[in-house]
Amino acid sequence: MKAQMILGLTIPGSAQYLGVARRALNCIAAKTSLTSQQVGELKLAVGEACANAVRYCRPKNSPVALKCIVDSDRIEVLISNRGASFKLNGWHKAKCPPPSAEGGRGMFLINNTVDEWDAKCHSGRTVVRLVKRFHTAN
Repeated sequence: MKAQMILGLTIPGSAQYLGVARRALNCIAAKTSLTSQQVGELKLAVGEACANAVRYCRPKNSPVALKCIVDSDRIEVLISNRGASFKLNGWHKAKCPPPSAEGGRGMFLINNTVDEWDAKCHSGRTVVRLVKRFHTAN
């Protein structure tokens, strides 16, 4: 199967539109060989990445773009926004903060729900790439 983008969506940079991104992704992911648990994990990771994109976009309320690419062995989601870059040092080892913490769970959740992720910042734009592989039973 040749990789193909099957979803391109731009949402306003506002938290009230995060559900639209998750629902659109759910429609695509549900048509793949991902289990319902894997779809839920991917939706959680995408929701966290989109929430961060909304929170840190500059100027405030700038649009957030979502692209979904399905390949023979995986689904890849790209979330991009205009905003300040951030340092990735240690983010792949993020630990869950204490229950009393108000935030800081996003990267921990992403680390534990997708098979692979990275982020690149260039020319005032940040792109987060999330990958969930189709695992087949042996």
